[in-house]
Amino acid sequence: MQEYIKAKKVFIDNFTNQLKLSNLSFFLGAGVSVGAGFPSWEGLLEDIANDIGIDLKKENDYYKIFQYCVNELGLSTVKQRVYEKLSTLSYKSEGIESALKLPIDSFWTTNFDQVLERNIEFKHAVRPIIIYKDTDLTNVQANLSRANFKVFKLNGHLEDRKSWVLTQSDLEKYRDDHSGMLTFLRRELVQNTFFFLGNSFTDTVILSALSEVKKYFGELNQYHYTILKRDKKRQDFDFFIKDLERRYGIKTLVVDSYSEIPIVLDEISDRLRKRQIFFSGSFRSILKEEQDFVTILSEKLTTLLLENSFKICSGMGRRLGDLIAGNSLRWLVENNHIVSKSLVLRPDKYYQHGSDGKPNDITRRMREYAQHDSGIAVFLCGQERDDANGSEGTYQEFKIALENNLKVIPIGATGYEARKIWQEVKNNITRYGYLEKYIDRLDDKTNPDELARVVVQIIKDIQQ
Repeated sequence: MQEYIKAKKVFIDNFTNQLKLSNLSFFLGAGVSVGAGFPSWEGLLEDIANDIGIDLKKENDYYKIFQYCVNELGLSTVKQRVYEKLSTLSYKSEGIESALKLPIDSFWTTNFDQVLERNIEFKHAVRPIIIYKDTDLTNVQANLSRANFKVFKLNGHLEDRKSWVLTQSDLEKYRDDHSGMLTFLRRELVQNTFFFLGNSFTDTVILSALSEVKKYFGELNQYHYTILKRDKKRQDFDFFIKDLERRYGIKTLVVDSYSEIPIVLDEISDRLRKRQIFFSGSFRSILKEEQDFVTILSEKLTTLLLENSFKICSGMGRRLGDLIAGNSLRWLVENNHIVSKSLVLRPDKYYQHGSDGKPNDITRRMREYAQHDSGIAVFLCGQERDDANGSEGTYQEFKIALENNLKVIPIGATGYEARKIWQEVKNNITRYGYLEKYIDRLDDKTNPDELARVVVQIIKDIQQ
């Protein structure tokens, strides 16, 4: 057990550290579809193969057997029977649900079922762009500025039977029919970090692409990652794992049960979320000395966070949002960093109120989205009107943060709603153990530089 705990920590450390430098691509294998209740290749083929007298216990080259079935029964008959098995099944997958908590740039799969895209729709209420043939690649560029989810389907799409890669003949023509898709895959293997889930690594398409990348580019200072269940029936399993890393650059965490995989993915997601810091607060009309204090604090705080490789997310609260975003952007440009890797701006609809003057459901949803992917929320100021001593919006963001299990850090020294939140936290300090030894220092107005260092130290403690 101790050996596994150590291996898991090293795996998560390496994976999360690499994601500071590159985007993440998610590659879904057949194992995840099986976990969602879909038949395996053997289950998909078994009754069709039985009809022509082939026992799958003695044969496991499924492309070849599908070819024999098509030769004997006809292509349309075989595809109709496959479609009937795949089109009416449930799509819920615990593995994909856990993976969707990660900051994924693009999705890849060799499955032509719709498990992946359906889970994306259920999770995010957005229909992803589906790319399954070379001509679809133009959609990637056309929607680059607005598409959040892209799904590349290397073996075709369920609703287009002509696109399926099913038989030995399909496999032999693959390179000619999918040259654009393969080029795009090789490009992403160089640019992005891939996480493989549900892959057996027997598919020649992905292994060939990995081999070609290594052939043309040599040893890249980059790895890809996967989690595999130990196969006790394979005598060569340990050698297989070593070969994946040595020849293909894939680091593997071996688990004893499939149920451990979502747990590991949740730990990775939690680690990444705690590296994204959400800033909440605003001000309209405050004293000059208060504004000077907040200005220095904001600059020092954003600088320290970015120097320590944290990601800053701002809800762009009035005036305060400009300080957070402006200081962050300046530091990133001056230090030649990619802005999108370290700064996220998500302004909410502050003025959407109901007839009772309270923020309505649209405002709440926007504020929930503003905190999405963040694990820590920092509260400063919080002044809603010129004559106000607080902010209902800032307090709502505090409650949303608690509901979503974010760690909250109210900087009482900045006054207004942040001071009220600080007092509430202090009155219930046993619920906020990570703040116990720091809570009074968060209300110290004497030195904004030192206060910024205290906040960053709290954030570092939370990482542990």
